[in-house]
Amino acid sequence: MTKKTVTLIGHYCATGGISIHIKRLEKLLNESFTLQIIDESRLSDYDGGCFNLRNKQFLKYLKILFKTDIIHIHTSIPLLRLFHAIVGRLLFKKVIITIHSLSTIKNNAIFILVKFTLFFANKVILVSEEINSKFRYKKAIILPAFIPPDLNNEPDLPIEILTFFRNIGNKKIIVSNAYRINLHNGFDLYGIDLLINVARNFKKNNENILIVFIITTLEINKNVYDSYIDTINSEGLTEYIKLFPFSISFVKLIEYSDLVVRATNTDGDAITIREALYLGKPVIASDVVKRPNGTILFRNRDSDNLYEKIIDTLKINPKNIKNKKINYLEVYKSIYL
Repeated sequence: MTKKTVTLIGHYCATGGISIHIKRLEKLLNESFTLQIIDESRLSDYDGGCFNLRNKQFLKYLKILFKTDIIHIHTSIPLLRLFHAIVGRLLFKKVIITIHSLSTIKNNAIFILVKFTLFFANKVILVSEEINSKFRYKKAIILPAFIPPDLNNEPDLPIEILTFFRNIGNKKIIVSNAYRINLHNGFDLYGIDLLINVARNFKKNNENILIVFIITTLEINKNVYDSYIDTINSEGLTEYIKLFPFSISFVKLIEYSDLVVRATNTDGDAITIREALYLGKPVIASDVVKRPNGTILFRNRDSDNLYEKIIDTLKINPKNIKNKKINYLEVYKSIYL
């Protein structure tokens, strides 16, 4: 039987939630489908291993889509998502759209545009009930973006981080991450500022705890990053919080941690949270959206409440969380076929 061809479209080479999802989905589907990738990452992140849309080779883009049976769109840019969907339907392809987050829907006009785009899809996947409650799309498939990692094939942590860990003694390690520094409603989307406030409390109360925060890229808002570093250095917080501005395998970092924090002030279905739960690590997250079972919640944008939750959580030995086994390949086959 000839394999059907699936084309996955979205940020592939850049490191972020969507790229992690696409790469894991590609690996999951590899034996059952022929896979093609259309990468939308910035050319500075592009590794040359697949077609990148930013090279503006429109005929090659059309050729890829012409040869496919199924187009699965993970694009976060509303107009670009609509463009892919229309081209797919004009080529008589099966079009599947996954909406990963509401963060790009900044006004009613964009919301209407996205909702209009969904009419061009054969199937729509929404990664959370919150997104579904926004769109109220009757035929939507509610499916979290999480696909389990293959830890054996994850890259090792950089020597800089491993050396850092060897030199910090017996501190409890909290980890958190961001693709880049974004502002949402005037606040740091990923809550780095909140965690700096938490570090101030660690110092005040002489806690033996360290926050390690990974920022994949400084392509925007580097001035904000610089101000964070100045604050950490000037207030003597270096023993309590450390920012690493480069890409790593965050799931590998979770393995080294005692606790994972997701302090976002908006969110989709965060892969970070599900990875922590999958690895049996306690995870604290803002209550800005509904979180997976097992997540410990703190009040959104309340650093004192976050500090209290961290201290309470680290005082106990959390039991390993048992995850329900899901055959993700069969789930996606049922969507595609």
